[in-house]
Amino acid sequence: MPEEISSDVVASQRGDREAFERLVTRFQRQVFFTVFRVLQDPHLSDDVTQEVFVKAYRALPGLQDPAIFKSWLLRIAMNRAIDFKRRTKREREQAFLFDDEPAGLGAETPALQGPETAELGKALAEALGTLPPKMQKVIALSMDGELNQETAAEILDCPVGTVKSRLFHARRLLREKLRKYLG
Repeated sequence: MPEEISSDVVASQRGDREAFERLVTRFQRQVFFTVFRVLQDPHLSDDVTQEVFVKAYRALPGLQDPAIFKSWLLRIAMNRAIDFKRRTKREREQAFLFDDEPAGLGAETPALQGPETAELGKALAEALGTLPPKMQKVIALSMDGELNQETAAEILDCPVGTVKSRLFHARRLLREKLRKYLG
């Protein structure tokens, strides 16, 4: 299968759109969930996923090693999601200053059940937002357990030990910040 991916990457670099469509089909779900881990909004994640593939298509000629396509693509996804989140945060802050909410940014995720769950969700989101960006990235990549630490290290372009360390410290900080909810 890795040879199949590499051959599709090389063909895509030569302008074969069908080969790129196969890559999109193969990796669309992983890219979506990488973006979703950061944005926590399926509609925005769809939009950003499309942007990721457009950016990847344009940047593909510069990829020198087809064997690293997956980690390269997921790194693009993570960076685009973080950029989008920063951009929308700035827009919300500006809207607050001018008392005008930008279209599409005011929708909050409904509570799963009851006020306790909503309060915990809000506290978790606030706690995650206070973590340093590097820790936020590691937490976002490891939230559902779909990616292993080696893949996270490839995406973040750092050693596995660094991923483990950031994850350990991020979890410790989150436990401290959410102590009243954890009992």
